[in-house]
Amino acid sequence: MLLRPNTSGGSNFNPSSYHPPTGYVFVFGLEQNGALATNLYYPRTYESGKSYSRTSSAPTIGANITSTITAMDSRTNKIVWQKRNPGQFNYGAVTTASGLMFTGQVDGNMTAYDVKTGDQLWKFQVGWGISAPPMTYEVDGVQYIAVAAGGNRGGLTTLDGDAVWSFRLDGVLDQVAAPPPIDTKVTLGGTPTRIGGEVGNPTTTLGGTWIFEGTVRTLDYRFDPTRVQIPVGTTVSWENQGATIHTVTASKGEFDSRDLAAGQTFSYQFNTPGSYLYLCSPHPWMIGEVLVQ
Repeated sequence: MLLRPNTSGGSNFNPSSYHPPTGYVFVFGLEQNGALATNLYYPRTYESGKSYSRTSSAPTIGANITSTITAMDSRTNKIVWQKRNPGQFNYGAVTTASGLMFTGQVDGNMTAYDVKTGDQLWKFQVGWGISAPPMTYEVDGVQYIAVAAGGNRGGLTTLDGDAVWSFRLDGVLDQVAAPPPIDTKVTLGGTPTRIGGEVGNPTTTLGGTWIFEGTVRTLDYRFDPTRVQIPVGTTVSWENQGATIHTVTASKGEFDSRDLAAGQTFSYQFNTPGSYLYLCSPHPWMIGEVLVQ
């Protein structure tokens, strides 16, 4: 296996905005360190139900997550100004002939910048993470800026609904309380699996889906499921279903399986609430988490 650094990010599907009076294009980027593991000994003999991914993306737990707002001059292909903020990227912008650039942020703030200088001119908290680009429209000669907030993209997933905000110069609604703080460090993502929960995807998982009954499958080269949530006093087992030696080693030393050959199992009873991160010592990009509540 080969493990190499991988810088995740760049500008992708988030809608950019072009401002004709200046020729500036506004784009949004993500900066986040990661790692990519590549199996140098692939391919291998087919076995039903086994994973056959040659590469695996590994989270670098604790790495900084930053985002950028960049004004590019389309005539020179050079950066005019750039803002760097903690947390995930913005999801698009709209610019106006009056020289304003509006964008929503995943921390719930709707912001306005000076197109030419990048100075922040206005900020308004909508109460949910904003994961959609703003839009502008006119009614009876009055210009509005509207944006959708909430949902399951950007910032924290909300369970209390979502909202559409519309702004005008003489608006009367006040801003609301901010949502919980956004992540600014890399953590393990994804919804944790509980006892009795289904693991996998029926259309993409080789061998089909299966029910988690307390045993995590240790594969070449990942833990499946990656995150589990259990009550206090529950025993979790790890079975090495791969072809190579793996370990189950807690990052803070609470447990360590030592070397597990193919077919061997390790078990540990969790009697104290908390979050337990663990990895495979020979393959440190294999990372898992047990949430005990």
